[in-house]
Amino acid sequence: MKGPDPKPPIERFWKYVKSHLEASSCWIWMGGNNGKYGRFYRGPHRDSPQCRVYAHRFIYEHYFGSIPDNMTINHLCEVPLCVNPSHLEVATMADNMRYGNNPTAIKARQTACKYGHPFDESNTIIKGNGCRSCKTCNRARALVSANNRRKRRG
Repeated sequence: MKGPDPKPPIERFWKYVKSHLEASSCWIWMGGNNGKYGRFYRGPHRDSPQCRVYAHRFIYEHYFGSIPDNMTINHLCEVPLCVNPSHLEVATMADNMRYGNNPTAIKARQTACKYGHPFDESNTIIKGNGCRSCKTCNRARALVSANNRRKRRG
């Protein structure tokens, strides 16, 4: 059975990184991952849960220091397996979600409804769940509904 690797964690880290010499490009984690983010064992023994970390968090802490509690690391490049420290920044979870390409983030960045009406102060309704609604479209739907009711009545 193979014993623990005596090399310092940062030396072991680099053997799992592809293209780590170009400062501007993504440095892709080639080691183990959880299906999205790279995983790295910083300690000599894998059986300790404290020694298992995300690769991007490990390299961020190596270069910039500890990550504050309740904060996460945002990949500016939007590549989850990237471990280039210049592509990483500390962010709140809410900010991290807004930066991404998930449906909520995409909708939050929209400046107009799907028909092109602006989401501005005079044309936007904020619903109880935080979603936005277009006043112009709501008025048009109400008008169509009223006309349909009149037609049915005869």
